Amino acid sequence: MAKSDKKSANSILEQYSASSSIEFKSTGIACLDELWGGGIDSHGCYSLWGPAGCGKSTLAFQIMKSFCKRGELVVFVDVEKAFNENQQKAFGLAKYVEEGLIKHLVISDYEELENVIEAVSELDVSLFVLDSETALTPVVSRDLKVTDNQPGLKAKQSSFVLTKLKSLFYKRGIPSIVIFHARANLNMNAGTVSDTKQAGGFAATHIPDVITKINTGGRIKEGDEIVGQMIRLMCEKNKYSRPFNTIEKKFIYGVGISKKIDLIDSCIESGVIKQGGAGYYTLPWGESIRGTKALYDLTPEQLKKLQDLT
Repeated sequence: MAKSDKKSANSILEQYSASSSIEFKSTGIACLDELWGGGIDSHGCYSLWGPAGCGKSTLAFQIMKSFCKRGELVVFVDVEKAFNENQQKAFGLAKYVEEGLIKHLVISDYEELENVIEAVSELDVSLFVLDSETALTPVVSRDLKVTDNQPGLKAKQSSFVLTKLKSLFYKRGIPSIVIFHARANLNMNAGTVSDTKQAGGFAATHIPDVITKINTGGRIKEGDEIVGQMIRLMCEKNKYSRPFNTIEKKFIYGVGISKKIDLIDSCIESGVIKQGGAGYYTLPWGESIRGTKALYDLTPEQLKKLQDLT
């Protein structure tokens, strides 16, 4: 009689045993680290959700830059084909693309995403970013026409591929950030129905470990020029910390959320930096600067002096 291939109960339990330790890596944005419960867990799946222009991609770029500064490899999957040279230079990421610390991939459908996920799971990658899941198209047979009806096809493929992403990356300790766009509703009831709704269905709600929703507030102007906006980030779901924590921050276009801006604003509020007429600001050592944008461009040496005074 041939020997049985059946595994013992203990060997099966040992095969699936897991460590409960959590290894957080900083996002490079202090308030976001705090909001998420310590930074990014090496096994976590994080989602950024919000309407167009609210800063989802900018936050992802800031986090990518923080990883690259530590010499860690980032894979950026560009579904919207918008991560061009101008964007790379504006956010200080061009050199990391040239050095190979950012692998920039362009895809369009769920089959291509599945191929990329399988490949990434075999590499020494420190962060995976998908911008955006909402822009992916379902895979259909060549003879399918636009008039043919296949309800729920995108939702099914999204759920399958993102579940695979989370499973493979969990095993390898690769954190991921998936961006979802809020979908606009045609509001026929003037204020009685929300103007936006959750994109991604089951996958967007159940698969990520942390869901961060972004809402925009008032615009920040420099004269007639709009240079930024106020944003409100809320963790609607968080497996690492208490959910529904919220932060409100200034968000400057091309910069994002900045520790430097927080320092300067606190100095203005406390009177360390004097605010005068015609948009002038006077630094503690007597130097005058005109305009908020110029004030936010203080040198590291000037910032160090301010830090010492607070």
